[in-house]
Amino acid sequence: MRRATGISPKRLASLLVGLYPAAWRKRYGTEMLGLLEDDPPSLRGLGTLLVGAADAHLRPQCTWTKSIAPAVRARLSLSALFCCWIAVSMIGIGFQKEIEDPAFSRAAAHHTLLGLAHDTVLAGALLGAAAIAIGGLPLLGQALLQAFRQHDRPLQLIVVLPLAALACFAALTRLLVALAPSGSVARSTWIALAVLVPWWLAGLACATACALAPRLALARLAPSADALRWSSRAGVVLAAAMMLVTVGLIAYVLVLVPVEPRLSGQSGGPVWPSTGLVLALGALGALASTAIALLSVGRSRRALAEA
Repeated sequence: MRRATGISPKRLASLLVGLYPAAWRKRYGTEMLGLLEDDPPSLRGLGTLLVGAADAHLRPQCTWTKSIAPAVRARLSLSALFCCWIAVSMIGIGFQKEIEDPAFSRAAAHHTLLGLAHDTVLAGALLGAAAIAIGGLPLLGQALLQAFRQHDRPLQLIVVLPLAALACFAALTRLLVALAPSGSVARSTWIALAVLVPWWLAGLACATACALAPRLALARLAPSADALRWSSRAGVVLAAAMMLVTVGLIAYVLVLVPVEPRLSGQSGGPVWPSTGLVLALGALGALASTAIALLSVGRSRRALAEA
């Protein structure tokens, strides 16, 4: 396995243990790592670890969740909610990019349900932005004050991380656009891969940085229960916004494919699947993210009820 992946099974297993909830790791992590050190798992064992991590997130047990303070559990749940919003936001940006051709606007004007689905996605995006502003700006203000008044260097780096990631992604985008010969991406598969793969990876890294920064900041800040309750209320609105976006995406795909088969079947490039397939995958991703967000909202509110 080391030759195929460049990483030993023991090291990979340790990384997979890191995917388990914090409460689980606090209670069982050291023991599990010790077992993995003595008996490195097989490929099947690695799969069992991955499935176990998913099950621990979906069905947390009271025997180990109670080992984490309610405020900490609420922080972790709100962080997970924000990560889900980042995922839905990226899907929404991809959706808007995929349908930027004027033909889609004409189709939306001609088919009422298609236009309504598009408007639902936009309404969800606006509602989500408002929820982020209401629930996140107070915490951002607290983070800025603590970072620069108390000269908290790690928190300063966390605060600027999303801005730095966005700036780097924008700079890379401009560079790739400048270096790619005009029209060559649409004609050559190899040039398309050389341009798009680094851009996709950079976009993923940027989204990851934007998703991780709030979690790191919340862990550093340790906000009060009242501040968390305020953010939790905004989180309910954010989850509702994600539901709107998801419903709009699913409805758009279900309407577009039968009424505009030409548009749904067209491709955006030599290495890009059809528009219908891209939108369907995005809708599934939004559905999964929204389901996790709803779980996170419920858990944060239950944790705060105990605080």
